Amino acid sequence: MTSPPLWWSLLALTSLFGGASLLFLGSAYVPLDPALSTARFVLIGGGLFALSPFLPSAIARFRTTVWGAVTVCLWVAFGVACLISSVLTYDDARTTASTLWILLGVPVIFFLGLPGLLGYNAGRLAILALFVSHALYVVVSFYLYPDLYFEYRGLFGHPNEMGMTAAVLALCCLAWIVERAESGTFTRKTGSALAALFGASCFLVVASGSRTSLLAVLITTAAAALVCARSLPRRRLLSAFSATLLLLFVGITLLPDLGFVQKTWDKHMQQLMKGDVLSKRDEIWETTITDMRFWGNGGDYFTTTVGISAHNSLMHIIGERGPVAALFMVCFAVVGMLHAFRQALSHGPRRAFRATPVLISICFWTLSTGEGMFGSLGTGITLAYFLSVGMGLTEGAHFRAPVVRFANPAADKAA
Repeated sequence: MTSPPLWWSLLALTSLFGGASLLFLGSAYVPLDPALSTARFVLIGGGLFALSPFLPSAIARFRTTVWGAVTVCLWVAFGVACLISSVLTYDDARTTASTLWILLGVPVIFFLGLPGLLGYNAGRLAILALFVSHALYVVVSFYLYPDLYFEYRGLFGHPNEMGMTAAVLALCCLAWIVERAESGTFTRKTGSALAALFGASCFLVVASGSRTSLLAVLITTAAAALVCARSLPRRRLLSAFSATLLLLFVGITLLPDLGFVQKTWDKHMQQLMKGDVLSKRDEIWETTITDMRFWGNGGDYFTTTVGISAHNSLMHIIGERGPVAALFMVCFAVVGMLHAFRQALSHGPRRAFRATPVLISICFWTLSTGEGMFGSLGTGITLAYFLSVGMGLTEGAHFRAPVVRFANPAADKAA
């Protein structure tokens, strides 16, 4: 057997994404409980272990285009820069091991292995696993803390983490809406259900008070509308988004004693009047740029020197690994994004959930502008981003472009 049953893959991915997002239960102000940290690694390891017997054959079958090969090379260059930085800044063994994971583990498993293992259903399974794993956190939050209030955080360590979780749920709804639109199966019943779920997710983003998450939802929605506009009749598209906005407006304005609109406005205006639109993030970034060194300041820079996280993924990389690693990451992100957009808007043979990689990429990088989303493991959306890059690489082999097949003498001999 070269691929597992769909239900097995779904359970493994749900464990993988959900386990990684246990990180959200802590924050810079409330550290993650050691027991939860252990459970996080167990769930991530369990998800990968469940799929590991099927990975070798998937890696052997890996094919991509020249642009895909360039994307992989940029990631490897980023990983090498991180490893050099770790050695030169005398990181401890655990931190150095995490850079080895970035250099070897991420590309082998998420770029070469999992997309081929999941095959045609990769996008569907990724979105469904993301939705199930993150919806579970929301359900448990309301079970334990049923009283809804502005800057609601539920069981999370900070309201922003509730906002990011809700933004991921909104992303999943958008991916399903786009897929229904492109496949011609967008009916009134399914459209209403997806619009309701999307509206509820947006409502939670507003309730959390997270501006970065709200921005991520708005930009991802604009990208989804751009893709949908090519395949869905304009009247039906406008009806779907209008119904979603109406549900969101009703939820925000008519629910008693919440006053979310006023509280959201007051929060933003207070920050603006104080001249602190970025909530002191600019001070962290200024310190990071001032302390910048060619090969970075080491894996403990933000913990020991700044005293708080970077609140921006690129600043996180600059502070710890230096501008060289950050430059390779920027190139990797741009090339991967352009490749994903090209596939989403292609007029060639359609694959299911072909817009998923670009939607995940947009959501991830928008969240990264105000939060530290990047890491050797990160959260569920981080791992989903890695997988979405891999999906883009393998889907690219179906386009009219030169194809690169990584050498595998054993597989060629067996063939």
